[in-house]
Amino acid sequence: MSDLKNKFDAAAADSKNLSAAPANDVKLKMYGLFKQGGAGDVTGSRPGFTNMVGRAKYDAWAAVKGISTEDAMRQYIDLIESLKGTRRTATEDHVLASREDWTAARLEVLAEEKALVRHADALAAKRRAMPWTLVEKTYVFDAPEGRVTLSDLFAGRSQLAIYHFMFGPDWKQGCHRCSFWADNFDGIDVHLAHRDTTFIVASNTSRENIETYKTRMGWRFKWVSALGSDFNRDFHVSFAQAEIGAGDAYYNFQKKSPHFTEMQGLSVFAKLADGRIAYTYSTYARGIDVFNGAYQILDLTPKGRDEGDAPDRMFWLKRHDQYAD
Repeated sequence: MSDLKNKFDAAAADSKNLSAAPANDVKLKMYGLFKQGGAGDVTGSRPGFTNMVGRAKYDAWAAVKGISTEDAMRQYIDLIESLKGTRRTATEDHVLASREDWTAARLEVLAEEKALVRHADALAAKRRAMPWTLVEKTYVFDAPEGRVTLSDLFAGRSQLAIYHFMFGPDWKQGCHRCSFWADNFDGIDVHLAHRDTTFIVASNTSRENIETYKTRMGWRFKWVSALGSDFNRDFHVSFAQAEIGAGDAYYNFQKKSPHFTEMQGLSVFAKLADGRIAYTYSTYARGIDVFNGAYQILDLTPKGRDEGDAPDRMFWLKRHDQYAD
């Protein structure tokens, strides 16, 4: 055991001097095995929503629960040995070719990209052709100008898109993931208005909380409070903790256990000629991916999103005023 422990300690020291930083999922695996090898099964409570890095580390440790300390040490040693002297293949070890060969490969991918665009266009047409359903309730929101109805939110236009921003009534700040998305869609409302579409953000928290956080972030879009109404419940982005625990929360068109009591999404509505409101579309989870321009750019880079298979793939993310640099 003493020899194994010495090798374990040496591997821990080596982990600080790797020739290149491991991918995020590998870092979490290193952490989990190191904790399991040193302390055994995970202890304590899972960190809360506001500590996503802590949650990711806790999950990584919990993932190796039941492995003996000796086996965890051996796996940790083997992992560090496999990483020593490795490099990030996305850049240093990638295939280099002539411009002619590069162009040939690019044209091959371009053909697939064009096919994907044509498919997306056809899917968008199919989406627009879906039947609509009438909104029977009168929803009231707390807006900067006072109490307003869903009908008022159209602001004279025939189409309304509402982003469901995760912000619970007892949260001290808005979701950092939704904040990432907000950084990407802030400012688009003026362009959408010229296509007969009003863009609004809504959350299940007080308008005071919204205004404080919005000012801190420097955003310009209109953001209303749905707190006190059935809006978030009826459009399946707010849940009771008991529902989540029982796997009975209806999110993304199926019953499941979403991670949080507030979840993200986008819903679209149309105002009919007689003033009635129709519900036309909603998308949730990865369905909102296309609204994030930063991710679309990263998808074009050699490393891509570089998030690996970490329990929380976005554990690297911070609000834009929280990065050290």
